[in-house]
Amino acid sequence: MMGERMFMYLLSSHVHSFDWRSGEGEKIRLSEKFGTVVRKKEPLMAIPTPRLHGSSIYE
Repeated sequence: MMGERMFMYLLSSHVHSFDWRSGEGEKIRLSEKFGTVVRKKEPLMAIPTPRLHGSSIYE
C-alpha cells in the first residue's frame, strides 16, 4: 500500500518537474501489438529537460 503511494508521488513529481519532449524529428506512434498484455509496437522515448529554477532541486 505504501509502495503504491510512493510510486504515484515519485511519478507525479517527475512529470511536474520536467518538460518532456520526443526526440528531434521523431513522430509519436500509438500503434499497439497484441498479446497477453497490450503493448506499444515501438517504445516511447522521452527526453526530460529541467523546468524548475535552481539546480539544487535536481540533485
